[in-house]
Amino acid sequence: MLQKHRSITPLETRIPHLFLFIWIHAASPRLRALALDHLNGIDDPDTDVWPAFLGDALSGCTDGTYVLGAIRRDLADEGIVDTYLNDVFLLFFAWNSFRAAARLDSSERQIVLYCLAAARRQICRGGEASEEISIDTALEAFAQGLQRGMETSQRHFFAFLDLLCHFIMLQFPKNEESPPAQVTEYIERILPHLASIPRDNRPKTVALRRHTLAAWQSVTDEARRRQLPAWRAFVQLWTSVKALLPAAPQAEQPAQFGMLERCAWDECLCSRYKPAHRMRLCQGCERVVYCGERCQRK
Repeated sequence: MLQKHRSITPLETRIPHLFLFIWIHAASPRLRALALDHLNGIDDPDTDVWPAFLGDALSGCTDGTYVLGAIRRDLADEGIVDTYLNDVFLLFFAWNSFRAAARLDSSERQIVLYCLAAARRQICRGGEASEEISIDTALEAFAQGLQRGMETSQRHFFAFLDLLCHFIMLQFPKNEESPPAQVTEYIERILPHLASIPRDNRPKTVALRRHTLAAWQSVTDEARRRQLPAWRAFVQLWTSVKALLPAAPQAEQPAQFGMLERCAWDECLCSRYKPAHRMRLCQGCERVVYCGERCQRK
């Protein structure tokens, strides 16, 4: 990695390569966070320079195996939230820009699913200031994965849609006149793929479907209350999502998860999806677990 050309970075130095090397291999999470923070400060990840630097560095790094492993390691680490988590997301987007023309492989697909889980962890364990950014970047990672031919399932789509519902609910207080442009864009990008996902009527998938449909209805009710042209147009587009989802059985289903497997607050995403962090046992009854203070209060 360190033998690559200096001219690839705007600073004409090998320091970014060193930061990347430290982030990949350092044992200390604190040291890795510092290295990644400095690495993302070298240049704006949205420019052409960043993917060029990453591609140049990775060409001497066994086709990116180490970098993908480090991204997966940090996304799975329950202590990684807030700014550090968003820096990891940015690095994955730089990787996607570098690999834009290639079909998603199994390692990259796994990372996309880790992105969804990490965003749920941010909601439960991280600060509210970074919550919206983390959800937005996880949604974008999934949408990009679909564009690159990612194979998916009903359960993964429900995980995406549940996050999207949460993201839209965060937007309502801030966008009275119209929904944010990226919300409409996400819906339009996934609609062509919704109709082709394989049907799955296993009990746990049905439980996820019921949860997603309830979240969809909450967003629909809130959008209809606004009675503005832009939101009415959004409701029409949003309704097309439900039309492509299989209906959930009306009969009440038995609980599909043990009480100590998922968060006890029904509205928490970790009540239906495997938590990306350790749960906390209620010290009063010792019968339920929850994610953090917010879930405990609810």
